[in-house]
Amino acid sequence: MKDSADALPPGENLVDGQAEAKADVFYIHPTVNFSRKNWNGDVNDAKLNHTVDIYPLRFQASVFNGMCKVYAPRYRQATLYSFIDKSKVNGAKALDLAYTDVVSAFQYYLDHYNQGRPFILASTVRGVATLTGC
Repeated sequence: MKDSADALPPGENLVDGQAEAKADVFYIHPTVNFSRKNWNGDVNDAKLNHTVDIYPLRFQASVFNGMCKVYAPRYRQATLYSFIDKSKVNGAKALDLAYTDVVSAFQYYLDHYNQGRPFILASTVRGVATLTGC
């Protein structure tokens, strides 16, 4: 699927090498959901998806597209306020729902796209890149 993870910085001599890549990257973007209305974002929310496409996908996931096929699923991301929920109930439920979506997306990737290829799990947690090779 053509998406923002396929972007290349303008004016650079970088190439999208996903078609020839020998490995995959499964990229889990950080939440960019700042809603105070709902605990989880809607995967069909055009504004939220645009924000995901522009920031974490273009600025983070795209770094891999010269050497890996990039898989970056949409998920019902928890609102940023889940991390500071004083009741520790609604925020935890929102984070659990987001996690369940990511696990389901990863299983779908393994079942339908991976085909035994090596892969990297990549994410950004609190501004720090996290990589796990498999």
